[in-house]
Amino acid sequence: MEEKTERNLTYAFAAESKASVRNEAFAKKADAESVHARRYLLLMRGKR
Repeated sequence: MEEKTERNLTYAFAAESKASVRNEAFAKKADAESVHARRYLLLMRGKR
């Protein structure tokens, strides 16, 4: 494999790995917000 190709693949892998970690963190935050929203809705409807 050419050096330039290998370098580009290394950079691409690093960027995709970083994006994956970031997206997982956002997904966990969204799940937590969804739980809060459901709890508030139940409270608004007079249920616990």
